Amino acid sequence: MMTLEQLRNEWAIDCDIDDLHLDRAAGKSPHLHSKYLNELIQVKLKLTKTVFDLNQLRTKKIKYFRGEMTREELQELGWEQWQYKTLKSDIDQLVESDTDVQTIQARVEFLRATIYFLESVLNEIKTRSFHIKNIIEFQKWRSGN
Repeated sequence: MMTLEQLRNEWAIDCDIDDLHLDRAAGKSPHLHSKYLNELIQVKLKLTKTVFDLNQLRTKKIKYFRGEMTREELQELGWEQWQYKTLKSDIDQLVESDTDVQTIQARVEFLRATIYFLESVLNEIKTRSFHIKNIIEFQKWRSGN
């Protein structure tokens, strides 16, 4: 799976339509669609797993802030026992402000941004034939045909 920066760099190259070789550009569209669709699927699968991990972590953090974890669970996670009395109404705020939760939430948002980018690229690839047709029409007009 490529990083967002790699995807952006690849698309900067792949989006080019060579006016002199429109047949190659048109023939390249299915390959580009396959390339970016495969990337999109990989990122969506990664997002699904990351959201699952986030939900699991939130569940553990709720249990942690309620003081309901066993010593074995705390030791397995490498966490110290929560030493404070926590009101039920404060738990959601504690979980959302927890750095572990925020780290995974940031990953989720980054993956969503990557998905948005890939979906935009795929939409552009879908309209590529129209761009090529417009270039052909412009070339005809310019040459007087």
